[in-house]
Amino acid sequence: MILFILTALISGKVYDADTREPLPLVNLSVIGTIYGCSTDTLGEFFLKIPEGEYELKATYIGYEEKLLSAKVFPDKPTKLTIFLKKEAIPLEEVKVSGERISEPSFRVLKADELKLIPFAEMDFFRTLQSFPGVTFISDLIGWLYVRGGMPGENLYLMDGGEVLCPNHYFGVISAFNVDLLDDVKFSCGGFSSRYGDRMSSVMDITTRDGLFGRGKTKVEADLLEAGIESEFSVTPACSYVFSARKNYFKAVAPLVGIEDGIILPDFQNFQNRLSFSLGRNHKISLSSLLVRDEASADFIALDEEAGMNWKNVGNTYVFNYCADTSDHSMRITGYHSYLDSDALGGKTEVNRIKRVRKTGIRQTGEIKFGKKHRVGFGISGSYVDYYAENDYPIEFIGIDLWDQYGRYLSLCADTSTSQFGAYLLTNFVLIEKILLTLGSRYDYISLTQEKTLSPRFRLSYSWDPKTSLFLAWGHYYQFQDFEFLEFNPNLVSAYANHYILGIERNFGEDWTGKLELYEKRINNLAFINVKNEIADNSGYGFARGIEMFLRKSFTNNFFGWISCAFSKSRRTGLFDDAIADFDADQPVAINIIAVYTFGKDYTLSTTYSHTSGTPYTPVAGYIWYYNGWKPVPGPRNSARYPSYDRLDIRFEKGFNIFNVSGDFYFSVLNVFQHRNVQVYSYEENHRQPVYMLPRLAFFGIKFRIL
Repeated sequence: MILFILTALISGKVYDADTREPLPLVNLSVIGTIYGCSTDTLGEFFLKIPEGEYELKATYIGYEEKLLSAKVFPDKPTKLTIFLKKEAIPLEEVKVSGERISEPSFRVLKADELKLIPFAEMDFFRTLQSFPGVTFISDLIGWLYVRGGMPGENLYLMDGGEVLCPNHYFGVISAFNVDLLDDVKFSCGGFSSRYGDRMSSVMDITTRDGLFGRGKTKVEADLLEAGIESEFSVTPACSYVFSARKNYFKAVAPLVGIEDGIILPDFQNFQNRLSFSLGRNHKISLSSLLVRDEASADFIALDEEAGMNWKNVGNTYVFNYCADTSDHSMRITGYHSYLDSDALGGKTEVNRIKRVRKTGIRQTGEIKFGKKHRVGFGISGSYVDYYAENDYPIEFIGIDLWDQYGRYLSLCADTSTSQFGAYLLTNFVLIEKILLTLGSRYDYISLTQEKTLSPRFRLSYSWDPKTSLFLAWGHYYQFQDFEFLEFNPNLVSAYANHYILGIERNFGEDWTGKLELYEKRINNLAFINVKNEIADNSGYGFARGIEMFLRKSFTNNFFGWISCAFSKSRRTGLFDDAIADFDADQPVAINIIAVYTFGKDYTLSTTYSHTSGTPYTPVAGYIWYYNGWKPVPGPRNSARYPSYDRLDIRFEKGFNIFNVSGDFYFSVLNVFQHRNVQVYSYEENHRQPVYMLPRLAFFGIKFRIL
């Protein structure tokens, strides 16, 4: 028997009820089904569903939710015109949920917000760098240094599966397509026992389902990159969404004045998600992220011809089964992630090679006991296959070690291990207005047979309907890099203790402010005594500071935030047991993001950053050694680059021509041409600054084929 399902089309447009302006990115869902869509930049939507009677729900940030009924027929398209009213929240009724206010150092960026933020659609990691507590070292490197932590101390998840390669080429740009994301949850400290084996932060990325109903294709291109995205229904219960992106930095760089010697990558990425609905409360999804990089450059370093050839492949595949009811939920996640990275030093023969394979499975669940108590739990297991070669120039370790090691010290590893983890998490209302969250985590690694236990707690107090106070403490372990175990197989995990105290307050209906004081104490860092060829856990460090964050929700056509951070972070080095300023220490960091929409489909947005200069190790002098002059480094991180300033602006205009919609945009990076120093190059006993991005103007077009 062949079953034919007759489908019908619902289309229409969504407007602001007061201004009558179209609203982009409005979410529309068909209640009780898997169908849904969002409006385009002109406020229009198209949805293909089986014939019948339905109730639709329209939601948009800063607007009241709207429900409406529709009856659809296969032979007659249904057209709807929807008007949404701005939320009007009386001050006496403003309340913030206990869960949200009790979450220290935690922020969520929804897809609708990411699409409004300038340049976030190209790389939302840059947006996270504007959060307090997150620092960076270069325009060309998107690594996240979180409260005195190294990039390798951050955990990246996509739909619950670990991602080993979230960036292209040393973090120049994120590998994720913002249009395929549902939200990004980011915690820069005090995160729950659900997450393990990381000391600094967690980025938990959720990708979205493809459209159920009428398919959609979007093509975009500008002077830097081009991409395509397509989504459609495979069956009434199955959707698919796909994107591909490729850049051409190297071809454009000479035209815009980017200097020789800057390594610009040639990259491409592919992102997919296939979703199946197994009924009202059960769902299966398959998602993947495929990353490809290649780059090369020649330059002068330490008075010698140098260079770098880079190839990188990183793939992540994730399977999820989810079951949810009103009082409990369960999720099973399986993933396989691998990274093949070769950075070969050419004439200098400095090599950085890493090949990692990680396959894992985890089961998580949550049980709710009424409105005041719930319990979360989970177990996980993984297998890791690891190979690495890392060369360190001996000049920056100790010139006196030349006879012992030659020009470079190589740290290598070729091993495999199994890991196991389990956690328990519970929160409940102690007394009225006080919410307590307790959790603990157990982790085991077979390579060293080490077992760790990580207790954590969080307490929040609702001072009044608009204000809450919170504090948090947690113990966070991270297994040592496998290369370090070659010097000492008995090294134990590094760990950090997080201490957080803060206050959050709502100012009216659309402004929220947050103030946090934090301290992070880091212990058991690896220190390698190269001369004696031994390693131990004597390394340590700390980070402390005060952070302020003021956010404006998207209402009255305006959205954005201001963040200020005043902090200090210091750590010992891998080869230096003396404590010094951390590589990404920025005592002062101020960031502003502002987005304003006006007229018919116009958007003006801007970002501004001012930070203290980061530390660097100066060259104190030169000595003649063997066949030439060799640089002698001064005290580690004893000097600082000049302060960093950068203003970017972006203008967008939506259009709709012959059933093709899209956006024209014009952007200017580093508007005031501030000469931000990336590094100092030493050539013939002369220090020459190498600058980050110059003023860079470009335009582009994005269009959608419906």
